[in-house]
Amino acid sequence: MNWKCFYFTIGLLLVNSLFLVAQTRTISGQLVAEKTYEPLVFATVLITNSNPPSVVTTDFDGNFTLEVPANYTQLTFSYIGYKEQTVDISPDGGFMRVQMKEYIEKLCHLPLSSPPPKIELTNTPPTKFIIRF
Repeated sequence: MNWKCFYFTIGLLLVNSLFLVAQTRTISGQLVAEKTYEPLVFATVLITNSNPPSVVTTDFDGNFTLEVPANYTQLTFSYIGYKEQTVDISPDGGFMRVQMKEYIEKLCHLPLSSPPPKIELTNTPPTKFIIRF
């Protein structure tokens, strides 16, 4: 066996493993309300266009940590009552603080509908009519 080829092959494997590790970056941050700066608890943080979807939720302080592959450049944040927001992330990772805007229009109007009640007239003296839903 040629020892030079063996050591060369092992060296290539080690160098390739370093490139595989460098293909992800850690993104951490905090998600807060724009007006009050209160943390948004259990909000959804999604790597935009990831397949399969990579999702985490914020903790009680609105903090999140996510491993993002190098080929993805955006995160999408969503929370009930707030407008969904997509943010670009830096190539080197790091900490980001995201302020979400309220989106109350969706929560103000809740249409309710039901069929009109049916009224039947009866001939019994104590009861004049019966309403059925």
